[in-house]
Amino acid sequence: MIPRGIRNNNPGNLVKTSIKWLGEVNSADSRFERFDTIEHGIRAMLMDIRSDIRKKEQNTIRKLISSYAPPNENNTIAYINAVAHRTGIDADERLSPDESTLCRLAEAISFHENGGCYITMGQIHMAWGMM
Repeated sequence: MIPRGIRNNNPGNLVKTSIKWLGEVNSADSRFERFDTIEHGIRAMLMDIRSDIRKKEQNTIRKLISSYAPPNENNTIAYINAVAHRTGIDADERLSPDESTLCRLAEAISFHENGGCYITMGQIHMAWGMM
């Protein structure tokens, strides 16, 4: 079965908010955003992560994932460890909102959210170029 995040072209499983994302489409999904293409969904995730690092000072994987995937909904410690392992970035290392770091984070978050490899680094870099 294809994971919900991939069916919604939302590999980061961004929850619905008042933010109007490029490529956002109406959806019967009452909880999560839906996008017309996977690249638009990846772009939204990249922008969300970048904003969290820059504006909310969630500048470590531990801080970022603790907010992105709160303990009342997730095994946050396992999520932090998985993203740190997949990116090769220590959970408490200061994150830079540059292309390399954000693309690695997006890939690791998507992998964890969807239970496998459903997006490519090529798609992630294409989405980066749309920002």
